[in-house]
Amino acid sequence: MVIGRLRLPHPGFVAIGLIALLCMAWVASQIDAHDAGVSKGWLIFGFGAQLLFMARFLVQWLASERAHRTVVPVSFWWLSLLGGISLGIYFMRRGDPVAIMGQLFPTLVYLRNLWLIYAERRQSHDLHDETGSRPASQPLRVAENQG
Repeated sequence: MVIGRLRLPHPGFVAIGLIALLCMAWVASQIDAHDAGVSKGWLIFGFGAQLLFMARFLVQWLASERAHRTVVPVSFWWLSLLGGISLGIYFMRRGDPVAIMGQLFPTLVYLRNLWLIYAERRQSHDLHDETGSRPASQPLRVAENQG
């Protein structure tokens, strides 16, 4: 199915994803916050952090579908960073050292990727300012004749 320039996945994949999401929601509703070792508020925070972290894949998938090739948008790295930090906070509250370590190193990778992306943009901008010409990474924009 195609909506605008966005080609959606096969309806079967969407159905499987929705069924999995409903199953996870049902399992989550069966969990007693007291048994999980945290308050209801922390449990909601943890699920929110996980949703934020999972949203990065939705963003990456949609961007790739739109481009008809694999792409990793900057928003993927921001969602990774914010979701990873949020999950790290949740795991610290729970006192789960294995999960904390599982978030620590990847968070450094997300920061480094964002640093590289913005350093490249600054360098491209500085090059453009110094030479007065358009960097190769920027497309040439042709003004339309209005007359």
